[in-house]
Amino acid sequence: MVSFRLTDSEDIEILLNFIKNFYGLSSYPFDEDKVRESVANLINNNNLGRIWIIEYDSKAIGYIILTFGYSIEYKGRDAFIDEFYIEEEYRGRGKETMDFIVKESLELEIKALHLEVEKDNERAKNLYLKYNFTDNGRTLMTRWIDE
Repeated sequence: MVSFRLTDSEDIEILLNFIKNFYGLSSYPFDEDKVRESVANLINNNNLGRIWIIEYDSKAIGYIILTFGYSIEYKGRDAFIDEFYIEEEYRGRGKETMDFIVKESLELEIKALHLEVEKDNERAKNLYLKYNFTDNGRTLMTRWIDE
């Protein structure tokens, strides 16, 4: 059975392992110190968002991160599924995670939920389409702000 557990500081090491695996799938750069700091900040500040460990029969199999924002266009509090990872042998469990995150979003009074998906990840796209995510015809663009 799939379950979800809100993370705390004791979960950082398992999260780092999952994040490293997730980033490796798409060759994203992984700076352990910076990721550790970002994860700790999110765990310690509920105003920023939430991280849940995804478990199957009490075994940690992945994680999902929801970060909060606010949008006039989307009529209030919105959120971004920042990261969603399930170990390969459990990837058919995405439906339970999406059911959970939609329910949590309602409880957190989120008006709109956003996510991004790799262009070649058809399996994920099909899952998100079943949950009424739509392509808004826009391109997500990013600018890094130097420290």
